[in-house]
Amino acid sequence: MNFDKLMLKTSNKKVMNPMIKCIAIDMDGTLLQPNLTISKQDLKAIVEANNKGVDVIINSGRSYASIHFFLEVYQLSISAVSLNGANIHNEKNTLIYNRPLNERELSLSLQAFSRAHFKIINLLGGALRLVNGPVLPENLTDEYIASFVQAYKDNIYKISALGRDHALSQVSAELNEFELAPMDQSIELTAPGVNKGTGLIKYCEEKGIHPDETMAIGDNGNDVSMFHQAGLAVAMGHADQGIKHEADAVTKTNTDHGVACAINKYVLQR
Repeated sequence: MNFDKLMLKTSNKKVMNPMIKCIAIDMDGTLLQPNLTISKQDLKAIVEANNKGVDVIINSGRSYASIHFFLEVYQLSISAVSLNGANIHNEKNTLIYNRPLNERELSLSLQAFSRAHFKIINLLGGALRLVNGPVLPENLTDEYIASFVQAYKDNIYKISALGRDHALSQVSAELNEFELAPMDQSIELTAPGVNKGTGLIKYCEEKGIHPDETMAIGDNGNDVSMFHQAGLAVAMGHADQGIKHEADAVTKTNTDHGVACAINKYVLQR
């Protein structure tokens, strides 16, 4: 998807905030290296910020099961907003917010994607496992959709679909009540009012943190909603220009430890 074609905002936020109490970090393309590891530099900065009392959280489109795997590997006891804001787990792995697609929403979304000839590439559930299917056929019949919805209603939180750019306007018009996030090669759908930004807000409300006291770091279309809510929005150096225009500052790339650079500069102030 070409995010540069979307309307850009002009930000007048301050690019220095000495009172950051929460850092929300995207995973893919931000915290994770291309080989799906976290660099020593990024990990060190996260731990140091956490030790200074700053609440560091993951804010990702991944399922919580997938996020939790990395948290265990790197021994990080931090909270996570998952599935583009549809689930929130605290640092004790307790689910504190949950919003799946209901029966009507799941049916409408599948019908609209089918009419626009979008291919469903995965569906994510909120249980401790990743739902990559069942693999859906290219052309979804009304009967198939009705059967699928009955089987999976209230268990699907996010749909990713692949389609041509020229069909995006058709899908957006039909699904304007939903949250749609354009990604590099696909589009992600969640329930109305569910995105990374609202996930960040709900987490802050739970912790008594004002949104102005947060920093968000990301690189893709689904990060823009949390950019709009955070006191300081930081785009990765390799992000598209459209994403960078939505941010207040730009850090280095993920391979150059951009997360560590942002935390060191704006939080640890060194």
